[in-house]
Amino acid sequence: DEFAFWGCKSLAGELSLPETLESIGYCCFQGCSMLSGTLTLPHKLKEIPNSCFFGCNGLTGDLVIPENITKIEGYAFCECNNMTGTLTLPNGLQKIGEGAFWNCKFQGELVIPAEVKKLEGGCFRYTNFSSIVFAENSELITIEEGVFDGNGRISEPITLPEGLITIGNEAFLNCSNLPAITIP
Repeated sequence: DEFAFWGCKSLAGELSLPETLESIGYCCFQGCSMLSGTLTLPHKLKEIPNSCFFGCNGLTGDLVIPENITKIEGYAFCECNNMTGTLTLPNGLQKIGEGAFWNCKFQGELVIPAEVKKLEGGCFRYTNFSSIVFAENSELITIEEGVFDGNGRISEPITLPEGLITIGNEAFLNCSNLPAITIP
């Protein structure tokens, strides 16, 4: 439930969530900085709530978000800065909340799924992706403020989707290696 293990700074070791788990409360593991290893999320989850894994900086490696998840709420993985592998988002994902992956150090290519309509403020701020790709037939209409701020490792040109209407302030601030961007 909500705040179930919030601030349990001495809770250590790998986090093993059962495949039968269908929901996690918001702020459930926030501040559990001693949790370690690669996080595997159960396939029955439908969403990842606000601040669920905020500050779990002992979690490492790749993160695969299961196909059933449609929402990643605000600050869900914020400050999980030892997640240095790749991030795989599911095709049916519709929402990426404010600051969801702020200061996670994921690398490689990030593919934004087609059904995401809005990238909320700072959701990928200070990550280490080398390229950003928007899925074919993207429904994205809004990139809010600071979404990709501080992504100094983006080194591939970005082509924004055709239906995009709004690009917020500082959306690509400090993307110092971004060679080109195509705006529809």
